[in-house]
Amino acid sequence: MTFGGLRARTLLAVFGVSAASLLLAALLIALPMRAQLLRAIERNLVAETRLAAALIQERATDGSVAALDREADQIGAYTAARVTFIAADGQVVGDSAEDLAALRTIDNHGARPEVVEARRAGIGIGRRFSTTVGTDLLYVALAVRHPHVEVVRLALPLTEVDEQFRAVRRSVLAALAVALACALGLAWLSSHLLARRVDAIAAVARRYAAGDFSAPARDQGRDELGTVARVLNDTARELGR
Repeated sequence: MTFGGLRARTLLAVFGVSAASLLLAALLIALPMRAQLLRAIERNLVAETRLAAALIQERATDGSVAALDREADQIGAYTAARVTFIAADGQVVGDSAEDLAALRTIDNHGARPEVVEARRAGIGIGRRFSTTVGTDLLYVALAVRHPHVEVVRLALPLTEVDEQFRAVRRSVLAALAVALACALGLAWLSSHLLARRVDAIAAVARRYAAGDFSAPARDQGRDELGTVARVLNDTARELGR
């Protein structure tokens, strides 16, 4: 193996280990980030759903779909989520994202997973893709005590999570690029210093082989190369005597 090959292999080895470590650190930072954002948004949406449930239970309405839909619109204006009121038979009787005429065309929500869970346990949480809006939605449904509404549900698109995650990912990638550049520089420096020491010892060994014992190897470090230099010098002195 040539000294140039040694330098290249040392460079690749040091840079490879550094790059692998940095990539692993980036993954350990980025992967939990989305889950943490989802949990934070879920907690906020649960709190907003409880607020919406408290409001509809305290307000008196005539029980008509028109009145309930107005209530959904008003509560929806207080939050960033879509507010839906679901009756005991699963029919939607109020929705902040739909007008009164469109309510008649909305599918029965009685079998939706979060609604079923809310009826069973009091609260239901679900995430799924919505073909209506073309994105993933987070749903929180809460059972309420109301003469005309059985479940209040809030839905929030997860585009905010994706946007925040993309911003974090861009920052991590930028930091990773800088770190890799620094790792490459350190790897080059380490390989250069190592190769220079090996070249110096090899040059002395070639002089010894030619019978010139005048200039001993100067590398007296405490590592393996220093040991090689000392052994080489001792051998040269013995040969010189």
